[in-house]
Amino acid sequence: MAEAYLDKTGLAYFWGKIKAYVATKLGGQPTWYGTCPTAASTAAKVVTTTSGDFVLQEGAMLRVKFTNADTYNGTSTLNVDGTGAKSIMRVGTTAKARYHWQAGEVVDFVYDGTNFVQGDGGVATTTYYGVTKLSTSTSSTSTALAATASAVKAAYDLANDKQDPLTFSMVQHTAEYTVTANGNVDSSIDISQDGLTPISIMGYNTNNDNVLPRRLDIWSDGTVHFVLKNLTSSSITGTLYVKIGYVTNTT
Repeated sequence: MAEAYLDKTGLAYFWGKIKAYVATKLGGQPTWYGTCPTAASTAAKVVTTTSGDFVLQEGAMLRVKFTNADTYNGTSTLNVDGTGAKSIMRVGTTAKARYHWQAGEVVDFVYDGTNFVQGDGGVATTTYYGVTKLSTSTSSTSTALAATASAVKAAYDLANDKQDPLTFSMVQHTAEYTVTANGNVDSSIDISQDGLTPISIMGYNTNNDNVLPRRLDIWSDGTVHFVLKNLTSSSITGTLYVKIGYVTNTT
């Protein structure tokens, strides 16, 4: 009977099986360490472990150091020691997006029997997902820290305290008018003496139901311009009452 020998590939595979079996019997799962030199924009990531004996089995844990960042915008795959490409997921069957690791970062994965599920990434930045340190500072300009709820409230309270309180007021102005029979009157009221910037016309009254305001506008020259229409065949004299709204600073 001829003797049979295992080549290097067969020995690596056999040793991987033994290691996985022993780890399982001891109540744990084997962990492999590997490197991935695949380009950042390439979807198919190729990993080579230091032992070269990765076993693609449920629960297998893998730690990969990536030479390049993660910029592929789509579902990437891992092919470890030639065991076949498997999709990388973040949670369950939710595929990862790009920017989940930076160049030189070590990332953990667990094979769930179908996909490689990625663990937490490294330090988060404004571009890359990851772990972020919380901060209670209200004066920091850092783009690598995340504000706590207490910091947000403190900043809000500080800004609120510095706001100038506002108050609303109304000033009434009047204008005498005479409108000819079935005619119009086009005139204005000077409100510049109020010394404030008007925000609205709050109300008006011609004191005569037969006189219809056709136009009532605040002009930039400090006047309220109005056009009145006489609905009768007789001349009408009356008073136009206009209330102007202002918002003023009380400090």
